[in-house]
Amino acid sequence: MNTWIRAANPLAKSVTEDEQIRAARMGAVALWLTAAKDAMLLVYLLGSIPLLTAATSAAGPNGVAISLGLMAVLVVIQIAAGLFQWKRAGTMVPIVAGMLTAYALYQAGMKLAGGVGTLAMISIAIMVVALVLHIAAVRGAMALEKRRATA
Repeated sequence: MNTWIRAANPLAKSVTEDEQIRAARMGAVALWLTAAKDAMLLVYLLGSIPLLTAATSAAGPNGVAISLGLMAVLVVIQIAAGLFQWKRAGTMVPIVAGMLTAYALYQAGMKLAGGVGTLAMISIAIMVVALVLHIAAVRGAMALEKRRATA
């Protein structure tokens, strides 16, 4: 357990190949954490269809179905990208996912000015943890690629 906590620290130096693989796999953990957050949000939105209908009324009569469908597809993509990162610990997946997470945090920060509820605060906290894990994954994957290139 302690080795996984150390791997999640983006400032820790990964020395052995096992530590580097563990650190690179933190990107998969971050993707799965974000997928779980988005799945919980999807379930919450399914419970509040009238609120969602009012919010997407400009999108036409199928706006709610399209929004929920896209969100479900996003959850599946995050799970698949996490599996890919777990099996092939590379730098591309955590870099792209980290950039998207940073953008989502920026967007959430812009909405903070209008006041947010508990669900939004939990979502922001999960995104911060995911961003830290993506940074750790990039560092671990870069060290692993460097080790494999010299071997």
